[in-house]
Amino acid sequence: MEHEKPTSGNKAPLLSIGQIIQLIENGEHDRARAALQTFLAKDPKNLAARNLQKQLTIDPAKALGPAVSTYTIQPGDTLGGLAARFLGNPMDFVILGRYNDIKRGRDLQVGQTIKIPSKKKLKALPDEPQTLKTDEPTAEAPTVSPATTKGAESSTSTAEPAAPASESQTVKPEEAGSNAIVKPISPAEEARALAAQQAGLAAMQKNQLEEAAKEFSKALAIDPSLELAKTRAAQVQQKRVQQYHEAALIAYRKQHLDEAIALWDKALALDPNYEPALGYRARAQELKRRLGQLNEQ
Repeated sequence: MEHEKPTSGNKAPLLSIGQIIQLIENGEHDRARAALQTFLAKDPKNLAARNLQKQLTIDPAKALGPAVSTYTIQPGDTLGGLAARFLGNPMDFVILGRYNDIKRGRDLQVGQTIKIPSKKKLKALPDEPQTLKTDEPTAEAPTVSPATTKGAESSTSTAEPAAPASESQTVKPEEAGSNAIVKPISPAEEARALAAQQAGLAAMQKNQLEEAAKEFSKALAIDPSLELAKTRAAQVQQKRVQQYHEAALIAYRKQHLDEAIALWDKALALDPNYEPALGYRARAQELKRRLGQLNEQ
């Protein structure tokens, strides 16, 4: 089991939280710890940075306790989604990875078995509330509210798997050596955006598409440059359009025409150019008109 200590030596450049998460995702834990030391020297009360530093420095076995069970990775699983499920917070993906000797979230493989710890969440920092809402404007670095799951429903979709939980920025690690902060938003706002993005990924895994769309929208409202949130939001929108269309077809075949038209209206509200919905909606309206004429005779 990985047990790492803070890095000393030359002072690391000042990076954003997103850049630091990118380093963690790439398994560069030493650089991430050094970057967090620099970040916290400037903003010592930032809870997102302190949480990441805690996860990178404490002993995972002591923090999470002995393993009580195992879990087999399913298609679409990510460390963030699993952290939300088993630890109550998707931002705790770092400690869960270290607990299982996984340095890079992208190395998670379908069929792989991971250990599930006895403790359900990390001990809060001394001045850290147990629960922080991502949309609370006065919170300095909110985390995602604990997710609830049942059984093995971490991913039921056969579509493209969600990206690793820590794949939270488009900043490449080689670009992370710059002293410049890439976005003109505060660390607190960035933390809220990342937390909302992680919540969207977790909801997407469980096929909770409306919730995922809501969280991605929240993330992009704070930070429009989050490419992962943009990509996943587009995927979620397309899935929702298809779901509305499929449900409308079922209603149409049962001649529940008002219900079918209403469902196609929802699909077209998301994608006004979705041709299957446009065509079938027109047919449903024509059929409804003809049935109305027959009833009048």
